[in-house]
Amino acid sequence: MTKWMAALCSGVIILYCSGVLFPHYYFLFLVLFLLCLCLPRMLPLSSLFVIGMIYADFSAKAHLANILPPSLEGKTMQVHAFVCSLPVSSRFSTRVDVCATKMVEPISGAELHGRRKIRIRFNEDLPPYLYQQGIVAEVRLKRPRGTLNPKVGSYEKYLFSERIAATGRVLSVEPSGGNSLGGVELAMLCYHRLRFSLASWLDLRLQHLEHRGVIKALLLGERADISAKDSRLFSATGTQHLVAISGLHVGIVVLILSQLLPASRVGLVVIGIVSLAYVLLVGCGVSAQRAWVMCMVALLVSTGRWRANYWQAFFVAMAVVLLLEPLSALSIGFWFSFACVAVLILVSSSAVTNKPWVLLLLVQLMLGLALMPLNEHYAFDQNVHDLIANLVMIPWVSLVVLPLLLIALLLSAVIDHAGQFLFGVANELLHIFASFLEAVQLLDISVSSPADWWFIVLLLVVLAGALMLSRAGFSGSCLVLASVVYALAPYEVEEHTSEVLVFDSGQGLAVLLSRAGKVWLYDLGPAYEKSSVAERAILPYLKVMHKEAHLSGVVVSHGDWDHAGGLDFLDAQAVGEFWFGEPERRGMPAWGKKCQQGMRWEEQGFSLEVLFPDAGYVPDSANNHSCVVKVVLLGTRFLLMGDLEAQGERDFLERYQGSLESEVLVAGHHGSRNASSYALLKRVKPDYVVFSAGYLNRFGHPHTEVRERVSILGAKGLSTAEAGAIRFTGLGESEVLRVEQMRE
Repeated sequence: MTKWMAALCSGVIILYCSGVLFPHYYFLFLVLFLLCLCLPRMLPLSSLFVIGMIYADFSAKAHLANILPPSLEGKTMQVHAFVCSLPVSSRFSTRVDVCATKMVEPISGAELHGRRKIRIRFNEDLPPYLYQQGIVAEVRLKRPRGTLNPKVGSYEKYLFSERIAATGRVLSVEPSGGNSLGGVELAMLCYHRLRFSLASWLDLRLQHLEHRGVIKALLLGERADISAKDSRLFSATGTQHLVAISGLHVGIVVLILSQLLPASRVGLVVIGIVSLAYVLLVGCGVSAQRAWVMCMVALLVSTGRWRANYWQAFFVAMAVVLLLEPLSALSIGFWFSFACVAVLILVSSSAVTNKPWVLLLLVQLMLGLALMPLNEHYAFDQNVHDLIANLVMIPWVSLVVLPLLLIALLLSAVIDHAGQFLFGVANELLHIFASFLEAVQLLDISVSSPADWWFIVLLLVVLAGALMLSRAGFSGSCLVLASVVYALAPYEVEEHTSEVLVFDSGQGLAVLLSRAGKVWLYDLGPAYEKSSVAERAILPYLKVMHKEAHLSGVVVSHGDWDHAGGLDFLDAQAVGEFWFGEPERRGMPAWGKKCQQGMRWEEQGFSLEVLFPDAGYVPDSANNHSCVVKVVLLGTRFLLMGDLEAQGERDFLERYQGSLESEVLVAGHHGSRNASSYALLKRVKPDYVVFSAGYLNRFGHPHTEVRERVSILGAKGLSTAEAGAIRFTGLGESEVLRVEQMRE
């Protein structure tokens, strides 16, 4: 059974790893090939592998067919729907998912039938009837889209795995009236209405507690209310999984119930029902469903109700998860969950000690080592304090805080004051949690490469302990050998010695310039309530691609949020130079300098020069404060314009009489109509013009007229909205300039 389930799972997973969906006749040829060439004993395994691929292919194509057609993108649609998530509020809008039963394009009358999940935003307060009945909304829709940058997770892939068919902004909404929903839709609406009522009830009782967002996350699976301070603290210490509904929390609930109830058939049914109620309480997300399936399979094996070993149970659970939702293979959580379970099986099947603290220490250390390749692949921070924080906080949150919160929730339904008292106690326990994390951050020993000397010593100590505490058979010896090879093998990473990377930062700008270990940043992209492009894209890329590089300098063109949003990012970085086009608007570090014509930095064939503004220039707008910089990398020239617009452009061309010819122009003001004039383009004579703009942004950037100017003058226009991040390599007078677009 293990081999069969593994073959089925491999077929599902490999399709998503390849990223290619095949035509149907491909599978027919594959089946014929297997029938002709495979040995009879291999035919069942091969057949299950192909069945897995076909099932995954069918599921992905079904969702692709469900996504909003390109012809309706940007148009206002009349959406008949009902709400199917909790609201997520931000400073300027409220986001909610709705399940659309029908969509109509008012002008052409085009209709789209079938249920689709749509993520919509309200710029005003939610209507009071939203969770009471179906709605009819006028929504301006677009296809699910997210920024796409190298070496970081893709929000667009996340939207795909969540089966979001469209996103949009609500223009108007009204109740649908009458009995417009069927039985299943009404049941789903009632379920989300109950969760919304519970969330509102909790808001009233938790409003004065410092960590109310964490409490709501543990009880309802909704992390939107976690404060920015707590969110950054959990992320910096690798403990964010403790405040998300993961396999850990569902497993703890099942563990507690299994200790309280007998292992009889009735007891197992009760455990399954009660733990499923907890899964429904936290939103019935894919991660919670996955955890529940894994726990139920493990419980059946551990109680002897199903005579199978743990590896059989492991692959059966994986097969059930993938059959229920094949797109879950696209989720980071899928890989981390099953990697953790695999390590737990290895440790539990080999350890001979019964001391809980020894097992906990061994499991935590082995998990830390086993997950390092995944952390490295996804550009997550790896630090010694992560290991210590998880070692202490996993039992603290899982065995103390979470059970206390569940008791408080149940008690509040009977004795409200007693429940509120327990919520207060849980808040203090979470305060201890946060204080410990702040303290442990001081132990800052980063893991930059598996070949660090201290890491090898730690690995050998852990492996020696594992061997002493285990029955090391053939599989254990292979594990030891593989771990040693992994630690001692040379660590290689794709790294360009010279490159210019224009990040896909939405309606913002961020550019990385590097040469021989020296890195400059021009602008830092926008910032949001709990994160920024600097944190989500720039920093991970630096860690993965430029591990040993020195951040030689940063240029922030001017003070607008979409260019200077990542200024806080500089606090934790060692920066050699800092040039700012608008220091009077935002605080500038003590070592910073105001951008002025003539400022220059040069080293090893890499130079930056400020061309504008000069000392006497008085701009007429914030955008025209922009610091215009010319970069030369091994003879290849780049001109970066910031947000310079019409009047500033004219002043720049009048005041600067030197050569502006450049192979690449990063256009000013995201391709606005009143920038990138004919006069500028004729002076620069670029081969490529790059526009950094958001997908279907409300400003219409880059403007059609600007694209026409670029085309008429023989240059090629590239937009991050269409291409994702854009990287230029092959720099040098004797080399051919190469352009890499993430979406290709």
